[in-house]
Amino acid sequence: MLLSIVVTAYNSNDTISKCLERVLESSSDQFELIVVDDCSDNSSAEIVQGFGDKRVRYIYNDENLGPGLSRNVGIDNLRGQFVTFLDADDWYEHGAVDYILEQLSSRSFDLLVFDFSTVYSSGCVRKQWRPSNDGAIKDFLCDRLISTVWNKVYRVDIIFDNNIRFPSYLSEDSLFNFKFLLRCKNVRKLDSFIYFFDKSGESVTKSKYSIESFYETREALRDMEAVLNGEPVPVKLSLRECFELRRFLFLFKDPVLRLYRDWLLGRIDRLVLNQFRKVCEFRLRDLSYLSSSGLLKKRDLFAFVVFRASPRLLFMLMKLSKTV
Repeated sequence: MLLSIVVTAYNSNDTISKCLERVLESSSDQFELIVVDDCSDNSSAEIVQGFGDKRVRYIYNDENLGPGLSRNVGIDNLRGQFVTFLDADDWYEHGAVDYILEQLSSRSFDLLVFDFSTVYSSGCVRKQWRPSNDGAIKDFLCDRLISTVWNKVYRVDIIFDNNIRFPSYLSEDSLFNFKFLLRCKNVRKLDSFIYFFDKSGESVTKSKYSIESFYETREALRDMEAVLNGEPVPVKLSLRECFELRRFLFLFKDPVLRLYRDWLLGRIDRLVLNQFRKVCEFRLRDLSYLSSSGLLKKRDLFAFVVFRASPRLLFMLMKLSKTV
């Protein structure tokens, strides 16, 4: 078996048929489709089993585990030499499975990365990783290579040999990818938009920023740091600056942008804003060092200084810059 495709689903009646159809339109017998139903209370089982395809394996969780632990269930039951992950509300381009299998036939790499399109109600936005000379793991830490697992195909031996699994918290993809990238040697980029990430039912105005998302992201980064600290000294030294940049991007820049969105919409939660300011743990000295090394943009350093003095002033400057 060459490829295992792990689909995690929870109450996905409206989307799972299209998701599975795009996979099963391939006539190849070199892949298996493992559907992990995370304790759905609807008829997902009937839909999956209704395909009547021997390449499909259906697993039902007796309790709701969440996406990360459900993917672990898929990993523990796979039979392929490579594995990829697919969410039940997303789908592949026509012919994507055959295209992936064609790339895997050489078995000459550890990780395959392909491009994707994010689908909004207003249209699609294409996302593409352009590998830099720094290498895949530094691109990942610097957020040039997206943290998601569904646009990647992984060599299974590396996962099992290093006991790489997903944690239970959100931001689970980050820790999984970091552990894998530390151990893989050969990465191939596939210049093809073959995955559709569906956000058509969502809106940037739908949910407010919550401090819980900050804590979950911080937990993932702390686990990543623990992994990094267990690496040989040369590895730690070579990745330390990029890791610190990632902390800034995900524990300051992203929350501030989301708080700015809430401010624009007139619904900012002052309690959340004050909580965030208290837990924001960056020091200007460290960020100045990142800026002088060229990793941190000077405008981001400026935004940090202004925000610490007055979030409202920063938001006003951001709004003004959009209208100039």
